[in-house]
Amino acid sequence: MKDYDFLSTSLLAKKYNISSKELFKQLENTGLVYRGPEKWMLTEKGKEAGGVYKQSKNYGHYIAWPQDLHIDQDTDPKNLVTASEIGKAFSLSANKINLI
Repeated sequence: MKDYDFLSTSLLAKKYNISSKELFKQLENTGLVYRGPEKWMLTEKGKEAGGVYKQSKNYGHYIAWPQDLHIDQDTDPKNLVTASEIGKAFSLSANKINLI
């Protein structure tokens, strides 16, 4: 990939129309990055997803991602739905939903 095929985390956040802080949280929840003592670091999974370290005169050391990076939102606990919530939508008990 060429350098222009990558976006910084802040530019990727703008692409998804969320804050950089929220994107870093999602990246951390999906196991792509972790917070080191002084900065964010890539995990092996993050490297496998295409994350790389870049250096800039203006911004210093940062993480860049492929423009087409897809973050699996399903692993974010706040996106999970319980059997009780599904049951309410169909007027069924959580037990019946679990059986289904």
